[in-house]
Amino acid sequence: MSDGISSELTNELNDQLNAAIELVNSLSEKDLETFHSEDTGEEGPMTVRRLLHRINTHHKDHIQHIIKVRKKLGFPVSEVETNIAEIRASRAYLTSIIHSLSDENMNKDIEEKTDLGNLASVSAGENRYTIKRIVGHVMEMTNNRLNHIRDSIKNK
Repeated sequence: MSDGISSELTNELNDQLNAAIELVNSLSEKDLETFHSEDTGEEGPMTVRRLLHRINTHHKDHIQHIIKVRKKLGFPVSEVETNIAEIRASRAYLTSIIHSLSDENMNKDIEEKTDLGNLASVSAGENRYTIKRIVGHVMEMTNNRLNHIRDSIKNK
């Protein structure tokens, strides 16, 4: 259970995230090539793309540090906490890559010669591989698995 400091930092992190999302949403693909600095290191000149990449890698580095510190302090990150973080990250990525799509793009069939996964058979005339259908499949399978977890715990 979080107390004042962790709640305060969580709120600050969320505020910073919202500001970052607003800024990054305003960028074009061409903006990513904009130079911040001509200084070249091992990775080349510092572009907006590299700055964004560094934000992500910096988070990952320090997440690992926090995990190690928690373990050394005697309250390691639990498997439940790890699963919640992974579910949140997956769902955030999923919502991020679909939120700006038009209805037309969500419903456009991208039928391919090979299957894209375990989507159930469709009735005649129904689009087989639409983004909307793939997201629906993800939601359905998540609900199924959550119900299986509930049933397992209830029947233990």
